[in-house]
Amino acid sequence: TVNIWCRETGIPLNVRSAIDAHLDGQDVQVDVGWAGAHLFLLMASAGWDADAAKHVSTRVKRMIGPGAYPLAFLQRLPRLRRTLATWHSGVATEERRTALVVISNTRLYGGKVRFAPEATAVDGMLDVAGICPSNLWAGLRIAGRIAIDRIPGDDDVVWFRTPDLEITTPGIPVQADGDYLGETPMKFRVEREALVVRVPAGELAPILGGPERR
Repeated sequence: TVNIWCRETGIPLNVRSAIDAHLDGQDVQVDVGWAGAHLFLLMASAGWDADAAKHVSTRVKRMIGPGAYPLAFLQRLPRLRRTLATWHSGVATEERRTALVVISNTRLYGGKVRFAPEATAVDGMLDVAGICPSNLWAGLRIAGRIAIDRIPGDDDVVWFRTPDLEITTPGIPVQADGDYLGETPMKFRVEREALVVRVPAGELAPILGGPERR
């Protein structure tokens, strides 16, 4: 819907230019994620956004494209509540009242914001952000920090890198790469260098281990 992979890797959005870049490009081995038995390339999440993804209208998505997701979220917002969620990883076990947990292999969430501003798809790790606002004002603060790529370090965000994660609390909606998958409990893991991708020749994008652009 948003061509996020192209935006992350520098593949041209114009089809003809993308074909030329592919033919003259280079191969890179990248990590992929697993959400249960489902593969994902970009990111998975459990919580409010997955609830919205479950209720996105295919017809509306065809009409307005990426705007269908925030529209579904706003429609669902009055019904959404934080869930006392428990998750386990090689880093720690956490139990927090949570709005959503974002498990990232790449950076651009929805093509707009970055829950994982330093993620790469070549490090064998998933970047996890547990969004756990204690009140409305905390939620607004977190939204502001996400907007300026300063989400790590917020007291109401549990942020870490791990090769695997298990959310054991039942009944939390899960999505991966924008598609609703089901509910927790679910295990998430990374498979390193599992996919060969073709990207433009020259300097690699930061998501592929190239230099950061400020």
